[in-house]
Amino acid sequence: MTAIILAREEAPNIVRAIVSVGWCEQVVVDSGSTDGTVELARLRTRPPGRTVAREGTCARPAGPAGATTGPVGL
Repeated sequence: MTAIILAREEAPNIVRAIVSVGWCEQVVVDSGSTDGTVELARLRTRPPGRTVAREGTCARPAGPAGATTGPVGL
């Protein structure tokens, strides 16, 4: 089993997140962190180094005028 952890600017929390799923393989997908998240994740994931780092931020599609982001109820 593999846990996929999505992160951006999560240096204070990334180690705890990785440890919480220490019973399986972990892959961290980072979206442009500049706070050391990627470096910490590369040291702590199992197997070591399973971190995908993207430059910049994730693209978000443009929505209708006046649309807001937030929780979506289903």
